[in-house]
This record gives sequence, structure tokens and C-alpha cells, in this order.
Amino acid sequence: MEEILKKCFSTLLLFLVPLFLFSDIVKDLFQAIKKGNLKEVQIIFSRGISADAYDQYGKRPLHVASDYGYPDIVNFFIEKGGNVNSKDKNEWTPLHYACAGGHLKVVEILVKNGAEIEAEDISGTTPLAVAAYKGKLKVVQYLAENGASIEKVDRMGDTPLHHAAYKGHTNVMDFLLEKGLNIDVTNFYGWTPLHRAAYGGNLVAAKFLIKRGANKYAKTTAYLKKIPAGVIPRDIALINRKMEVFNFLF
Repeated sequence: MEEILKKCFSTLLLFLVPLFLFSDIVKDLFQAIKKGNLKEVQIIFSRGISADAYDQYGKRPLHVASDYGYPDIVNFFIEKGGNVNSKDKNEWTPLHYACAGGHLKVVEILVKNGAEIEAEDISGTTPLAVAAYKGKLKVVQYLAENGASIEKVDRMGDTPLHHAAYKGHTNVMDFLLEKGLNIDVTNFYGWTPLHRAAYGGNLVAAKFLIKRGANKYAKTTAYLKKIPAGVIPRDIALINRKMEVFNFLF
């Protein structure tokens, strides 16, 4: 009985050690991944580490490889059993990271290998919304063409158009509008994309939206970010001291 228990304990250690916390071997592996050195990655992996080993932030090898945009390393860890839908502490999947970096080839690999195309992070943000926020048009287009909804909202009710407007990515905004997204779509607080552009002080986005027919008199419906209900985009710009946008919308 004692011998059986020892064997069970040894087996358990073999399983837990490569997974647990941020060991030196995990650090070495992640550094090799960041350098894009597949051969070094393979050598370190051969030391017995799990394909789903993680650091103190919950990142796995697939998160790191997707973040840095290395298709060959992503393929390697998928072949070794890495979970394409694993989540870090912010509940980002490898697909979120690939989308943030605009790594289209990696995005394609992950989706073709079962990545959840509408996975949500802790804020309810999908990979498409991340790509919209980062201005990665080709990634947004690919995801939309492969089943991702352009209308899906996060925990605040923001659509990908809100995210793109806040950052001023007019090419992404144009695509979303051409796909049928309402230019005056509101989040749970009554904010339109123009409100978001005004809040962020993004003059390029504000001009684009007005030119496309956005309602500059749309009013918020609830308190958010020190902005009361009943406020139009121009006033949000003033409250947030974004004077260029305020003057444009005046």
C-alpha cells in the first residue's frame, strides 16, 4: 500500500510541477517563445514541461506565441496538446492576443483549430472587439467573415464600433458601418460611438462619424465615468477637456 501511495504521489508531482506557478523552466520557455526560436522552444519542451504550463499571470505558451505572432510556434504547441481556449487571469485567450497584435496568420490557425471566436474576457470583450480597438482591420474582416458578430457587446454594452471610435480607427469604423452596424448604436448608458470619440478626444473619429450622419445631439441615459445622464457628445468633450472635439461639435 505504501509503495502504491509513493507512486501516486510521484505521478501527481510530475503533473503539477510543470504547471505550477512561474518556475525557471517556464521562464526559459517563454523567453525562447518571445525570441521566436522554435528550435530552442523544442529543446526546452523536451525537458518535460507541459504544453499548458503557466506563469503568475496565467499565461500559457500559446498566449505568448500568439501575442508575439509566431505561427510555427503556435502550431507546435497545438500539436503538443496546448489548449487553444485557455484563459489567463484577465480571461484573455490566445485568440485575444493574436487579434490585439494583428497577427492574421496566427488568428487563422487558432480559429481553424477550434478557438472560440467569441470568447469573452473579464470585461466581456471579444477578440473582434479587441481587434477593432487596436485598429486591425484585416483581423476584424476575417473574424466577421468566419462567424463573429459585429453587434456583440461587452459588459458596458459597447460594440466594436464604440471601441474603434474611441481610438479613431476610421477604416474599421467604415467596415462595421458597411456591414450594417447602426452609427448611433447605444451602450447600456446611452453612449453612442460619437460619445466615445468625444470622451477620448478623437477628432478624426468625430469628423468621420458626423460626416456619415451620426446624431451629435444624442443624449446619455445613465451616469457613467462622472458623466451624468442627458449629456450630448459635445458636452462630454468639454467635461473631459477635449477642446478640439468640443469646438468641432459646437
